Amino acid sequence: MTHTHLEGVSLIGNGLGAREGKTFQAFDPARGLALPEIFHTASESEVSSAAILAASASASFGSTGDRAGFLRRIADGLEAIRDVLVPRVMAETALPEGRVNGELGRTCGQLHLFA
Repeated sequence: MTHTHLEGVSLIGNGLGAREGKTFQAFDPARGLALPEIFHTASESEVSSAAILAASASASFGSTGDRAGFLRRIADGLEAIRDVLVPRVMAETALPEGRVNGELGRTCGQLHLFA
């Protein structure tokens, strides 16, 4: 499941969290404004479900032995959404485009190196 737009809820396993509970917004420090998307906090049961799923995934991942392929898929996925990711990071951090692209390139490079 590839997401290139913000849902405003948690990703839990292959599903989405509820649009309930407290909300918050990201902040654009360069303009001094809240960004328009509304995010919902995860409930205690959603956090518990995510932890259980993570523990299960960790156990099965440890037996697969395809860690290198997994890391390469993460890097490829980040590169695939570069055109959406870079502007969002810039909006939330006020970092310039060159810096954000450099950080993304470094991260993907490290993922490939560890693979």
